[in-house]
Amino acid sequence: MIAEKMGLSIPTLNKHYFASGKISYRHAREMALAEQKGRAMLLLDKAAGDGKVAAIKAVLDIVQEQEIAELARLARGDDAKPAKKDKPLPKGKKEALQASAADAIESDPLLNPEHYH
Repeated sequence: MIAEKMGLSIPTLNKHYFASGKISYRHAREMALAEQKGRAMLLLDKAAGDGKVAAIKAVLDIVQEQEIAELARLARGDDAKPAKKDKPLPKGKKEALQASAADAIESDPLLNPEHYH
């Protein structure tokens, strides 16, 4: 449906938007689900505004679920962003060369200035 609306073929859409890493299938699916949920909420809100009791109950249930989920998140101490594990940074070229030179000096008695001949 997206390719059709954009005037593209499905393979072209996949090539330029999914395979290139600009957007992942998972992210596109999440966006589509969020859009559908938003549309459903708008329809429920309109029906609740018109006085439909079932719609009012459905909106209240959804709000309560979100409130409970938020309180649970706060109770667990979850932040908005998941904590990243600290990884040591890889050595740069100069650091790697200096480390290998220091190792060579330490391992070879002819190169080590502290070693007397």
